Amino acid sequence: MRASKLAVINISWLLSSDVVSKGLGFFITILLARYLGDAGYGQFAFAFGFASLFLVFVDFGTTKYFTVEASTRKDFSDLLGNILILKLFFVKSLRLFKKGYF
Repeated sequence: MRASKLAVINISWLLSSDVVSKGLGFFITILLARYLGDAGYGQFAFAFGFASLFLVFVDFGTTKYFTVEASTRKDFSDLLGNILILKLFFVKSLRLFKKGYF
């Protein structure tokens, strides 16, 4: 299979999965807002937004690093374990920061 044809197939799969994911997210948000009501959905949105602020610190670029390294290596099982340990370290550091130890 030619590289250009493979690229078109991969792009179409990526585009279709993105459309389905965003469509499901849209309808789930509508159902959640109806179920929780105004105040409940406001609390949910605030908690979700507040938690996603710290997601940047937990990820800290490790996902992108893992993607690049996994594409160049044949065996990346040791890398996966190291990335997970690093993410757990970041989560524990944030918990200590939240408790006021830093």
